[in-house]
Formats: sequence, structure tokens, C-alpha cells
Amino acid sequence: MLSIGTFRSRVERNIILFVLVCGLLPLAGVAVLAMSEIEKQTLLLAEKQLRESTKTYALDLLNQIDRAEAEIRLLYLGGRTSAEAETVGGFAVVESPVQLDKTVLALGEASLLIQIPQDDVVLIGTISFDVLFAELGHVPFGVERCITLDDRLIDCHGTSSSDEAKRINAHWYLPLASVYDSDINLSVSSSQLVSVALQHVSLFAKLLPLAILLVALAIGWLLLRQIRRMVAPVADLKAATRSLSEGNYDHLLTLDTGDEFEALGEDFNQMTRRLGDSFRKLQALGAIDRLILSSADTNEVVEHGLILAEQNCQASCSVFLIDPAGSGNLFKIVDSALAKQRVELDLRESTVDQARVLLGDYLDQPCVACFPIRRDGSLTGYLLAEGEVEVSADDASTISELADRLSVAETNADRASELYRQANYDGLTGLINRQAFND
Repeated sequence: MLSIGTFRSRVERNIILFVLVCGLLPLAGVAVLAMSEIEKQTLLLAEKQLRESTKTYALDLLNQIDRAEAEIRLLYLGGRTSAEAETVGGFAVVESPVQLDKTVLALGEASLLIQIPQDDVVLIGTISFDVLFAELGHVPFGVERCITLDDRLIDCHGTSSSDEAKRINAHWYLPLASVYDSDINLSVSSSQLVSVALQHVSLFAKLLPLAILLVALAIGWLLLRQIRRMVAPVADLKAATRSLSEGNYDHLLTLDTGDEFEALGEDFNQMTRRLGDSFRKLQALGAIDRLILSSADTNEVVEHGLILAEQNCQASCSVFLIDPAGSGNLFKIVDSALAKQRVELDLRESTVDQARVLLGDYLDQPCVACFPIRRDGSLTGYLLAEGEVEVSADDASTISELADRLSVAETNADRASELYRQANYDGLTGLINRQAFND
């Protein structure tokens, strides 16, 4: 069953509540209106059926009277007595001084008196109410049917109901005066409980809320599964973001959804890689800075710088340092170790572009980038990027930062050497001083 604890996130809860409010509540309202209309139409149909049933019952009653009249005539013509009749009792033949035009119906104590003109006589017979009503049709369940003669209740049968209960009613008046010479007002009335007329609809009305609830639960369950499937990449992205915030730059997303989430995951992985590369580059640059501050040897700083360039740049890098004599030394990483090569090139008066071309010719491969290394503003070397493809902006930034740090290292080494000379040699004679001699 759905509850607050069922939802794993606020997004799931908000979507489910939105669907319930915008979907199921209007559906429930439409169902209530539909039930009201169904009950109304059902009552109209039940009232129509009750009226037709009452009419049929009244016509059957009239047919019973016609049958009794015919039976009286047969008794007279056959010379039989009322004992041989099925419905007629008290059969008699009398002479009448008055000529009757039509059959006369009169109300007896518990019967109908029938007077039939036949030649010069009147055929008289009675039909009891018990016999008259016994031959009529079956009264449906839940219906009470009553027969009234001259506003006097003669007979009621069927299902009785209390006066307080809601009922539908139907009445039918028999046109006795149009067929017989009679002033008797005979009517048939029927009533049916509304609860009986709506018993099938009531059952449906009781089951409808349960059906709506089951449909709501089914839709909610299916919707919850679909939402969880759709927002699962969000949970993965959230976990990856948390891992990234903890410094884990190797945690990459694997989203195979074929939609915008997959593209978002690829962008996130690219961002993670860039952040990881930047962090590792900053760590390496920090290590180089610590070497410089510890007055490490220039060659050691160059080695760490070239290793950093090899790890973070697509191009192959090398360092050319100019010595005071005019030639220089070329440093490269070969088999994970620093290799030093003497180069007889005087680049002290060359521009950066000239130095790039000359060093490219010496290396027998083009140099796509050349960054100067300076010591207190004076040129002391170059940091070269070798290859056929132009360096990217990120690689150019990394190589430029390395060139700047190598410049700081050269300056720092020169100043350390000057301080040592000043501390251990006489400034005028250049000879070793007493302090150095004692040491």
C-alpha cells in the first residue's frame, strides 16, 4: 500500500500527488455524477416498467370479467348450473320487465354481480374477488399491488412496505363505464421500494469506490515504478556528485538510458575527468613549487616539470637551457628518466620563433610551441612542445605554467649561488674569506 514511507524522494511524492489531484480526483467526481445519472435513469426505467406492469394487470382483470360474462352465457346456452362453472357462482336466469342495453356490473359484498341481457331474460351471476384475483398474473418481487373499488381497498398482495420508505408508484383506472353499464370506479395501483428498484445499481455504487481505490493503487504502483526507472539516473548522478565532492575523481557514471540523462552523464564524466586532471596537475605543480622553495637542483626541477608535461599534455616536451658559453643542454624524459644532451647552438640573440625553428631542425621534428625561460628577465632557455598537431589551450596553459616555474627555479638557483659566493668569498679579491676557511 502506498504511504509516505513508500516514496524514496520528494520528486516521487510530488508527481504521485499531482497525478492523484489532477487525474483521479476528477475521475472520482465524474464517477459520482455518472452514478447519480445512472440512478436517475434506472428509476425512470423502473417507473415505466411498473406502469406497464400495472396496466397489464388491470387489463388481465378486465379480461377476467369478460371471461366470467362469456361463461355465464355458456351456462345459459348449455343448460348447466353454476356448480359446473369455473369462475361464476350464484348463476340464475330471471325475467326482466326492463330491457337492458348492456351488461350491468354491480358491487356486491365480496364479489361482482354481473347482469347480462339475453333475449327476453337477464342472466345473473357473481364472481368472487378471491376467484377473480387468483387468476391474475404473478406480482414481481418488491412490488405491492392493490385493487380499489369505489375508493374501497379490496385486495393488496405482493411485498408490503412501510409508509416511511421511499417508493415509486403507478396507477391504472379500468374503463368499465365504456364497456359495461356500471358506475363502479375500479383502479389498480402498484408501488415499489426505491431500494428494490436500485438494488443492482446500489451494488455497483458500493463496489465503485473500491474499484476506484484499486485502480488508483494500480496506477500509483505502475506510475511509481515508471518514475523510479526514469529518475534512477538522478540518484546515480547524486551519488557520483557526492563521491566527487569527497575527492574521488575516478568515479564515472554509466548511464545507458538513450535520452537526455545519458548525454548529461557523458558531460558529467567529462567534467569529472577535467577536474581530476586539473587537481592532479595542481598537485604536481605544488610539488614543483615545494622543490623550488627547498632550493633543489635545477635538473631535479626540470625532471619533475617534464614528467608533469608528459602526464598532462598530448605533445612531447623538452627543455633547452643556455649556458654562459653560448651553447646549451637539451633535457628530455626517456624511459621514465631524465636524459641530458649537449647541443652546440647559440640562441642567446635569437627570437622565440627563430629558436623554435632552429631547435626543431636540430630535433628533426617540428616544434609547435616554444616558451622562454628567464632568470631575472634574462633569457636562459626554452620549454619546447614537439609534434605535428597544434597544442590545445589546456596544454598551452600547462606548458606556460611549467615555463614560469622553471624561470623561478633558475632565478632561485642563481640567487642561492650569489648568496653562497657572498657568504664565502671576498667581494674585492675574490679569495675565500676567513669564515669559509674556518669551515
